[in-house]
Amino acid sequence: MKRLIIAPLLLGALLFQAQVMAHGGEDPVEELKKRDRAITHAQSEFDTSQSDAEKLELLDTQINALSHKILVLRNLMAKDYPHVKEGMSKYKLDYIESVDESLIQTRALLRQLEQVIER
Repeated sequence: MKRLIIAPLLLGALLFQAQVMAHGGEDPVEELKKRDRAITHAQSEFDTSQSDAEKLELLDTQINALSHKILVLRNLMAKDYPHVKEGMSKYKLDYIESVDESLIQTRALLRQLEQVIER
């Protein structure tokens, strides 16, 4: 069961990143609103869901929507503020790299959550 869930999630994450990069022409404000609606809907459905599998799917929906929002914001920041991308922040922090790492950590969190639910 675990492999059946993780493989599509990992594939989805890779395709998802490619999709975000490919859809640079979409209105980012509308994209953010769309993801906010998806998150709100999944959160409202979570409490009434009956099975762990449904809850896991709703959590995955939320993680994907949040990841998409972060990527949209990341891409906007990289486009609008290239100096941040070049690591010239006053904190000596590459914000884009930090956001990328946060997305990877979010994926790891979801995999750990799957392990707990499957037990």
